[in-house]
Amino acid sequence: MVQTERIAFYLHNFFSLYNRTNIVLNMSNYTLSNFRHLASASVEELKKISFPDVDVLIQSEDLRVRLTNIEKAIALNTSELSTTALILKASDGQLLKLETQVSGFDGLSVFTKEGLKIPLVCIYSIDFY
Repeated sequence: MVQTERIAFYLHNFFSLYNRTNIVLNMSNYTLSNFRHLASASVEELKKISFPDVDVLIQSEDLRVRLTNIEKAIALNTSELSTTALILKASDGQLLKLETQVSGFDGLSVFTKEGLKIPLVCIYSIDFY
């Protein structure tokens, strides 16, 4: 799938889901510096956690930045010098940090080198360091 088609597909799914719900998450108290202090979750922990069906981001600019950062994470996949941190929100509201390498993206999910399939709607932030 071409990147433009992928973004259009994702935005269509997001807005159809968003229009069916009135859930708005208040994440204004969180900043990138807060996320860097989160404890890293293990792959085994993430396999047991359920993720929300509603997107954790609501601003169109945030959605665009997330997609751009996913493409950047895939490009950095081969680099051993870069670490990608995915900040995830579980169904119970818990924030989790997964330090990994992103190996793929299908428009609805992100795939990690450990073989995890993470729903796009639960990714709150992507950080590189």
